[in-house]
Amino acid sequence: MTVNELLSRVSSKELEQWKLYFHEEPFGYDMENWRTALLAMLISAPHRKKGAQKPKLKDFMPKLRPIEDPDNDSGISGDPLD
Repeated sequence: MTVNELLSRVSSKELEQWKLYFHEEPFGYDMENWRTALLAMLISAPHRKKGAQKPKLKDFMPKLRPIEDPDNDSGISGDPLD
């Protein structure tokens, strides 16, 4: 959708309200990935071997390959940890 198409359907005031809402209550794939990674980290922590380091959240976040990767046919790129 282009900006003009968006503005023909939604006012700039409503867009600003959505922006504020997203700032207060983030949503979308990145947030869901973060929540899932947090749960996985918390569940795995008590099951680690003695002396092993505590798991880190980034260990459970998906690693996305760049679009330039010839094996990446998903169309998804970027690193959620950047």
